[in-house]
Amino acid sequence: MDKHLFLNGGGPPFTHGMARRFAGLMAAGPVAVLFEEREDWPDYMPAYMQPLVDAGLSEFCYLPLKSTEVSTAMQSLGASGGIIIGGGDTDLYADLIVDTPIGEVIRQRYESGVPVAGFSAGALISPERCVISAKDNESRQFKHRKGLHLIPELLLSVHFTQWDE
Repeated sequence: MDKHLFLNGGGPPFTHGMARRFAGLMAAGPVAVLFEEREDWPDYMPAYMQPLVDAGLSEFCYLPLKSTEVSTAMQSLGASGGIIIGGGDTDLYADLIVDTPIGEVIRQRYESGVPVAGFSAGALISPERCVISAKDNESRQFKHRKGLHLIPELLLSVHFTQWDE
């Protein structure tokens, strides 16, 4: 089975070309969007998804990580045609996704050919090992954490040049 992982250093949205490519790889079902919940998320999510809408997609399942029940997230991910993991607090994403039932469903869907996209923190947790810059966490310490293991033997630094690392 072909697997497709889109790794993006900044936040959404997709470029139009990447959105077309992601949409073209999707199976039937909505795009499941896992993200760090902020108060104004309903206002900015449509703008983030606009390139995917322009690419012909119309079904989205928004899954704010802290307020979505694990069973609901698992069911939605299991029915999704594509998965997006947003950006924000990398430690939070790792805590709530890696080594959880949600992470297991993401791995299963990815292995079955469902395209997965990670933006910033979502990209960082995708490999076997998650490396978090000291500039990207509250402790200000360089961290190595377990990742989702979607790709082995690869380390990512999504803001390497921006942060002069």
